[in-house]
Amino acid sequence: MLANPPLQEAVIVSPERERHEKGNAMHAVVIKATITDRDALPTTLTELVPVVSGAPGFVAGYWILLGQDQGISILIFDTEDSASLQALATQVAGTEVATIDSVDVGEVRAQA
Repeated sequence: MLANPPLQEAVIVSPERERHEKGNAMHAVVIKATITDRDALPTTLTELVPVVSGAPGFVAGYWILLGQDQGISILIFDTEDSASLQALATQVAGTEVATIDSVDVGEVRAQA
């Protein structure tokens, strides 16, 4: 009977994470908003998420509802330039279901 060959560990690393590990810091866009039309929110997110996820340098996105009328979006991009471009687009575009309270860009310092 032949012995089984040793198992080899397979690691899959996304291109964005590989760039981050090589010293290129990812950046986050943090958007705070007041929800003005909660009933329309699901439809708006269904339309918004594919647009944002198709933005240059997009890595990940989280849309978080806090209570009845507050929301935070955290969008991760592979570079500061990509994050800044999305921050500007967010400020210009606006939405009918929420009032944008603030848009900030910051360097991602750690992830799990």
